[in-house]
Amino acid sequence: MLKLLPLAGLMFLAGCSSGDLSRRAVRQVEIFYKPLPPSEKTTRMVEALLKEYGAALEVKKYDILAPASVPLLKKYGLPETHFPFALLIDGSYSARLDGQAVDFVEFPLEMKGIGRHEGDWSLPQLRRALDRPELMLPLDTSRKWAPDAHSHDEGDAQ
Repeated sequence: MLKLLPLAGLMFLAGCSSGDLSRRAVRQVEIFYKPLPPSEKTTRMVEALLKEYGAALEVKKYDILAPASVPLLKKYGLPETHFPFALLIDGSYSARLDGQAVDFVEFPLEMKGIGRHEGDWSLPQLRRALDRPELMLPLDTSRKWAPDAHSHDEGDAQ
C-alpha cells in the first residue's frame, strides 16, 4: 500500500500537467473584408486555413462597408474608406517573419496579378503567425496606407 501512494501521486501530477498543456489560450482573429469578389475569394482562402485550427481560434468577420465596422477600423488604424482586406491576430495585423515585418492586409501573394491592393503576405506566412504567437508585433496604428488603398474608382479590383 505504501508503495502505491507515491505512484498514485505521480499519476495525479502527470494528469494535471497534461491537462494544462491541452488548454491553450484561444487566439482572437478578426477578418475585415469588402463584400466584392476579390475580397470574398481572399476571405474564403483564409477561412479554409483558419478552420484547421478549430476551437483554438475565435474568428469574427466584419464587412468594411458596414457602418458598425467604423469604430473598429478607427481602433486598429485601418482606412475608413477603401481597402479590400485585413486580418488581425490578437489585435495586430503585423508579424515578424524571417527578420522582416509582414502585414496581413490587402490581398495575399496567392492573388498576385489582381492589379491593385497586392499585399506582401502569403497563406503559409499566416499559418506561421498562427502557430507561433510570439511572432506577432504590437499594433502600429500609424501605418501609411498606399494611395490606391483610398481609391474610390469603382473600375478597380476593389
